[in-house]
Amino acid sequence: MGKYQSIISAIISAFCVFVVPWLNRKGIIIDETTATTIIAYIIGGIAFVWTAWKNHNITEAALEGQLVTNELKADEEMDEEPADDEVIED
Repeated sequence: MGKYQSIISAIISAFCVFVVPWLNRKGIIIDETTATTIIAYIIGGIAFVWTAWKNHNITEAALEGQLVTNELKADEEMDEEPADDEVIED
């Protein structure tokens, strides 16, 4: 099990062990399966929003940063190409 899967599993387990019984004592009847499903949907939604935000340049600063990154990568690719006068040995 990966790091994030372990964290998610721990959150769901803690919720089912501590929060569900407390809710049941307060009169809100909820079983572990429903609680697990709700938590899984919440975590999935958070993961979706975080991934969408992280992998897309939404803000102006992020767009400018991507331009700088693209320029740096283009410079590195040009540096890696052999010069015309270099001898390439097989």
